[in-house]
Amino acid sequence: ATQWFIGDGGLPITHYVIEWDTKPDFSSPANSVSVPGSYTSYRIGGRDSITGAESDELEPGGTYYVRITPFNSLGPGPSTTLTEIDHDTHSTTDLSSSSSPVGIGPLVDTVPHAPTIHTQGTANIVSATSLLVQWDTPILDGGSRIQRYDIEYDTSGN
Repeated sequence: ATQWFIGDGGLPITHYVIEWDTKPDFSSPANSVSVPGSYTSYRIGGRDSITGAESDELEPGGTYYVRITPFNSLGPGPSTTLTEIDHDTHSTTDLSSSSSPVGIGPLVDTVPHAPTIHTQGTANIVSATSLLVQWDTPILDGGSRIQRYDIEYDTSGN
């Protein structure tokens, strides 16, 4: 997912146009999407971890450049490109309009994010000999369908 933080120029941002391209000057031509002004992130491509549907927006192994333009009632503001990437987490959260664009890629599959476990205090205790464990499917599956969940437990408390 791409995240951003942009000032609104004094008027509420009505929407953003997010563009992505394989060329840093966005001349391929770029693909784009318009998202509401309340958004601060947007996921381009990937696999839906619940339905398994896979987008063909991005090519595996490709390198992409991303540009975001805010709009308010007066029109577009200055465009911003991604300029810093955390290569360990593959996150791109630092945006600046004064630096050269940085490509994201090559795109590769990764391990899935951790599922969210629901905890409700003692409500997870079903009986003196059983527990109920519930979780949400992770938003990012790493590029492949999750085949199974391994549930481990420990009675030592360490």
